[in-house]
Amino acid sequence: MPAPMPTPYRHSIIMRAGGEEACLKIAKPVLLVSTPIGVAWGFVEAWKVRWWLGLLMMTLVGVIGAFAWLTVRTILRERRDPG
Repeated sequence: MPAPMPTPYRHSIIMRAGGEEACLKIAKPVLLVSTPIGVAWGFVEAWKVRWWLGLLMMTLVGVIGAFAWLTVRTILRERRDPG
């Protein structure tokens, strides 16, 4: 039985047929690149269908991004000053 992987890579372990563990190091970079491309492509396709649908999608993504930013900002502020 192979030795366990270091803790930072534990979340991306797969088991191969022979019982050995393999690490998926490429998945995160692929997702980090393909997601913004897919979102931008979705905006373009929505704009082709109806211009207001593309605008609505852009507004929705902007609102979600703003709430995510507010959440991160609040967490960082509370870590800095817990009182």
